[in-house]
Amino acid sequence: MSLLLKNTRKSQSLVRALQCFYTRGYSSKHPIDFPDMGPSIPEYKDKEGESDTVLRNRLTYQSRKRGMSENGLLLANFASKHLTNFNRTELNQFDRLINKPSNDWDLFYWIMNKVDTPKDYDTPVMDMLKKFSQNEVMEARYHQPALKFDDKV
Repeated sequence: MSLLLKNTRKSQSLVRALQCFYTRGYSSKHPIDFPDMGPSIPEYKDKEGESDTVLRNRLTYQSRKRGMSENGLLLANFASKHLTNFNRTELNQFDRLINKPSNDWDLFYWIMNKVDTPKDYDTPVMDMLKKFSQNEVMEARYHQPALKFDDKV
């Protein structure tokens, strides 16, 4: 691994974090958060003036294009099942939920109940997402659902 990483402060931090991970082992009670290795992410600003149709289409796309595959599968399937029935308040909650947290791992751990969900994100939509993630009906969710196209948009 050291051959791939240049001798920089960021790469040294990553190496130390990985060494800690492998020597201490992973504990699901205390998820590992690696040091910030990339550029800062700008603060998300709510979109104003979007119709419900445009908002649903944007959320469908954004739920599919996540930083990690696990969230992409989970959120895309959830959106496919629930977005069409959401009212404006629920759409806004889902929008903030998938766009405000800058760390996909945080979102994943909240959904999986590995860590407590912060008060700002502990909404009825988050509760629905947590229940959906338990997959009590044992649906096969190995891929993202097919997109539905509508000529009216």
